[in-house]
Amino acid sequence: MGRKQNEEWERVGIFRNVSEMTRFNIYKHPVLGHEVVKIGFSWTGFFFTWIWTFINKLWGTGIILLIVILPINSFTFWILESGPSFDEITLMFSLLSFIPNMIVGVQGNAWKDKSLLKRGYELVDSVEANSHDDALAKYTKLHQETNS
Repeated sequence: MGRKQNEEWERVGIFRNVSEMTRFNIYKHPVLGHEVVKIGFSWTGFFFTWIWTFINKLWGTGIILLIVILPINSFTFWILESGPSFDEITLMFSLLSFIPNMIVGVQGNAWKDKSLLKRGYELVDSVEANSHDDALAKYTKLHQETNS
C-alpha cells in the first residue's frame, strides 16, 4: 500500500497506535457517584450484545435485541444442524446474525451516554486515558488539584 493510503487510514483511526489514548466521558450523579463511558466502539457491546445492554441498564434496547437475535440465531443453528450443506441461505443468516453485534458495538456507548443523562447523571468532563480506571483517576486527580 502506498504512503498516502496509510496516512488516510491513520487519520480515520484504522491503524491506531496501541499506546495512543482513548477519550472517555466522565459522568457524576449526586448520589450514585461517577460513571465512565468510552467514546467510540464498544468491544464488550459487540461481543456480549444483549447481556451488555442489561448490565448497562439499557432495558428496552436489551429486550429488542433479544427479540431480534433469538429467532435469527435459532434459525441459523437449525439450518446448520439440518445437514452438511452450507448454501446461500445459511451464509445469509450467519452474516445476518452479526448485524446486531455491529450495531451495539458502534452505537452502544452513545446509548449508554444518553441513558446516564436520563437517569440524572451530569457530564462533568471528558479525558484521554488508557482505560476506564485511568480516566477516573485522571479526573479525580485533576479536580483534587483544582479544589486545593
